[in-house]
Order: sequence, then C-alpha cells, then structure tokens
Amino acid sequence: MAATFSYRYRNPLKSLFFNLSAIYNHNKSSIMSNQLFIGNFIVSTYADRLNNSYTWYFKGGFSKGLGHSKMVVGCDIDASVSFASSMSDNEVVPYRQIAAGVKPYFKGSITRWLSANYEASYGFSKLKIDDIFKRYNPNS
Repeated sequence: MAATFSYRYRNPLKSLFFNLSAIYNHNKSSIMSNQLFIGNFIVSTYADRLNNSYTWYFKGGFSKGLGHSKMVVGCDIDASVSFASSMSDNEVVPYRQIAAGVKPYFKGSITRWLSANYEASYGFSKLKIDDIFKRYNPNS
C-alpha cells in the first residue's frame, strides 16, 4: 500500500517557488529473512513469519530568484523514517532507520561574463536496532 501527497507553489512574477511532498509505503510479506549464527558461520535463511515494514519519505524545497531572475538562491530538504524487522537466531529483531539531508544552493550570473554555482550538502543516517546489544551481551 502506498499514499502520496504533493503541493507546489509557483509565482514567476515574484520569482518564488516551493514544493512539498510526503510518501507513505507499507509492505507486508509472509516470510522474513533469518540469520543463524553457527560457530564462526552465518547461515542466511527465511522463516514463515508475517513481516510488515513502514516507510515515510518527506521532500521539500524552495527557491527565490534575485536580480531579474539571473540568480537563484534556494534550499532542498529530505527526510525518511523506516520501521521494519528481521530475524536473528529465530528471534525477531525490530529496527528503525532515520535519514535526513539539507542542500542550500546559490546559482546564477553575477555579471554578463561571470557566473557562480555554489551548493552545500549535509546529511545523516541513523540505524537503531532494538535490544540487540543486550541480547548478545547480557552482563553489560
């Protein structure tokens, strides 16, 4: 199942633009991947178990024209969050992943013979696996 929402605003007379979108995905499966730790080996297999995963994506951006639209300043952003599960030694291990990024920019012609294109980018991603450290290190 998936759902999408989008909105765009455009005003060319003021050189102002922005957009926003959100996407939701839900996947359901009757099998789940399973990793079995046997001595120094990891055996990957599948188990008959209902598996659900949920993901939200968010994207947005804005830009503003400057100097009779010869220059543009703006910023794009994105973020996502996912909830899912896998199996380790026949035990379900839920996890969550969060990611986000931002990208400000400046583009355009400063003079007839000089143009500039500056773009910065910052992003991060975080994976949280529920209680896996406690399971394999019970004395900590």
